[in-house]
Amino acid sequence: MLEFDRHIVTPTLDIAYADSGPAEGPVVLLMHGWPDAARG
Repeated sequence: MLEFDRHIVTPTLDIAYADSGPAEGPVVLLMHGWPDAARG
């Protein structure tokens, strides 16, 4: 299971995200439960 230990904080939101895989690999963005909590 991914750990959502990183956060991006804006004036409106605190967005938790997981960073996984090789740095030189393609970028994949998966959003689930938006705008609910990552674990909710």
